[in-house]
Amino acid sequence: MGHWLRSVGKDSHLGLELTVQYGEVTYIRHETDEKCYNNFAFEKLEILPGNIGYLKLNKFVQADAAFDVAAQALQFLSRTDALIIDLRESAGGSPELVRYLLSHFLPADTLLWQLESRSAEQTEEVRAQVVLQKQLQMPLYVLQSANQVSAAEFFSYALQQQGRATVIGETSAGLAHYTGAMAVTDWLFVRIPLARPLFPKNADNFEQPGVEPDVKVPAAQALQQALKLTQH
Repeated sequence: MGHWLRSVGKDSHLGLELTVQYGEVTYIRHETDEKCYNNFAFEKLEILPGNIGYLKLNKFVQADAAFDVAAQALQFLSRTDALIIDLRESAGGSPELVRYLLSHFLPADTLLWQLESRSAEQTEEVRAQVVLQKQLQMPLYVLQSANQVSAAEFFSYALQQQGRATVIGETSAGLAHYTGAMAVTDWLFVRIPLARPLFPKNADNFEQPGVEPDVKVPAAQALQQALKLTQH
């Protein structure tokens, strides 16, 4: 039934779930891939030759401790001459962690996106917040794949809209809507889109078309391409 909803509604956020499998009615999907949990999905930090920073992030985990890990990761990479953020295997996640990470690369109070909700009469503004660390100014490259979804797409798209990063790889999956969960019965609940983001540059989003890379290459070649660009 969930597959049918997604095919008819043209929105891969749609779904039906058994409450017993989650223990509660929740919009948060349970992850089965262990690497999405390791160090809150901050899988790899590295300083590559030429003082190029590299961060591989597999999910924007919705947990308070993930913010601490994010701050430490960016502090470790803060003295690099360029930074590559690898989201090619990212499973989406928390918009709040996206906002927090973006706030390290953009001035505080920068309008990231607005939320147009089914229930609210006015749009809600999501802006970059004040962070303790100094704003990072180095050139930024974001790697993406066709399987990259949701929160990871927000990260790529927001930086691209602000002219702050070069996105390299494949066009992403195109899942832009905020979702919520509603009980259907005492044993079944449905996930549905409740709000859509509107980005300041085009007053639109990447739902269905996905995020188009600035440099289009197969995902497997994205890191190599990014390293080439850092040499210019």
